Amino acid sequence: MNRCVMMKRRIPQSIALVAAAVVSMGALLWAADAGRQTIGLAVSPFGWQRLVVVHVLSSLLLSWAIATLASEAIPVLRSGWLVGMWIVAGAALAWLTLSSGAFIAHAMDADRFGYSVRLLVRVLWPVLLQLPWCLAGVAMAGEMVRARGPASRAALATLALTAALVAPACYLSSLLSQQMPAVVEVVAKPRIFKAKISLRRLCDVGSTQALELVNLDTGQPVRLSPQQALDALDAKQALIADRIKQLRVSDPDTTSALELASLLAALERRAEARQLLEPIAEENPRAAVQLAQLFQEEGDWPQSSRWFETALERAQSNPPQDLGEAAASVELQSRSYDAMAYNAGKMKQFDDAERYYLEALEKLPSQRAYFHHQLSRHYELAGRIVKSDEQRRESARLDPDKDEPVSTVLLLIGLVVAVVVYLLVQDNVM
Repeated sequence: MNRCVMMKRRIPQSIALVAAAVVSMGALLWAADAGRQTIGLAVSPFGWQRLVVVHVLSSLLLSWAIATLASEAIPVLRSGWLVGMWIVAGAALAWLTLSSGAFIAHAMDADRFGYSVRLLVRVLWPVLLQLPWCLAGVAMAGEMVRARGPASRAALATLALTAALVAPACYLSSLLSQQMPAVVEVVAKPRIFKAKISLRRLCDVGSTQALELVNLDTGQPVRLSPQQALDALDAKQALIADRIKQLRVSDPDTTSALELASLLAALERRAEARQLLEPIAEENPRAAVQLAQLFQEEGDWPQSSRWFETALERAQSNPPQDLGEAAASVELQSRSYDAMAYNAGKMKQFDDAERYYLEALEKLPSQRAYFHHQLSRHYELAGRIVKSDEQRRESARLDPDKDEPVSTVLLLIGLVVAVVVYLLVQDNVM
C-alpha cells in the first residue's frame, strides 16, 4: 500500500477517533444532574470525573476494533452514503446521554447494582457513544480499509478487550486504595456532606470494601460497607437536624453553644457555627479549638493558628482539677500543637512548624513519642534524613509498638528475598 493511500485512510480514521473521544467524553461528563455537577460528582456508575476520562480513552480501541471487524464481516458498512447516518446516530446517542443519563444512573442506584454490573456499564456506555463515530470513519475510508487475517483479528480483539477492561479496573483499584484513608478520615470528623460525597463515589463504582470506622454515637469501632456508611450518615443527618432544633429553643449556655456549634459544623453551616463560638472562644479553650478547626477547613491558616494559640494559652493557664480534665487538656494541647505545625507547613513557614513540634515535646511529656514521630516526618519532607532518623529512633524507643508493624513487614520481605535467592542459587548449582 503506497504512502498516498495510507494517508487517505488515516485522515478519516483520525477524525473519527477524535470525534468519538470528544463527543463521548463531553456527553458523559455533562450527563450528571445539576446537583452532582455542583459538588464535583460524575454520573453514576463513574463517580469520579477522572474515571470517565480513563474509561473513554481505554474504550477507544475497543470501539474502533468493533467498527473495523464489523466492516470486514459486512462490507456494506464501508459505503460512503452511511457516513451521514452514523454521524446523526452518534449525535443522537450523545443527546440521549445528556438528557437521560441522570435518570439511568438514578435507576441503577435505586436497584443498588453491584461492582460487576457497574463495571460493565462503565465499559459499554463509552463504547456505545463512540461506535457510530468509528463506523463513520470506516465508511469515510471505504475500500481503503485493510482486511485482516484471523490471527490479526483475534489479536486486535484481545488487545482491545484488555485495554477496555483491565486498564480501568487497575486504575480504579489504585484510586480506591488512595481514597479509602481519606474517606475514613472525613467520615470520622464528622463533616456530613463532605463524607457523603466521598461515600457516594465509592457506592457509584460499586465498591463493597469494608471501612474501618468509629460509631458516631457509641465511639466503638465498626466495619461498614460504603452503602451502609452512607445510610448511617443519612440517619445521623436527620438526628442532627432534630437536635439543632431542640438546642435552638433551649436556654443558651456555654455547653449547649459548644454542642450546637459542633452540630452546625457537621452540616457544614460554618458561618452559623462561628457566630456561636466567637463570643466565648477568647475564654473557653474548647470553643477556641472548634473555631480554629472551622478556619482550618476553610484554608484560613493564619486565623486558624491564632485561635489554636488562644486555646493553648487558656488550657495552660488553667490547671486541671482532676484526672479527667487533665487528660482532656493534654489532648486539646496536643491537637493544637499538631494543627499549628500543619498550618505553618501550609504557609511554607517550616521553621515555625519545627518550633511547634519542639515546644510540644517540652510541654507535653506524655506525648513525646507522637511528636518525635511527627518531627521525623517533618525532617524527612525537608530532606534532613539524619535528623529524621534520629527522631524516628527516639519515637520507637519511647513507644516500641509504634514501629512493630513496619519491622514485621521488613522481616517478612527479608525472608521472602532470602528464600528467592536460595532457590536461584540451588537452580544454578543443579
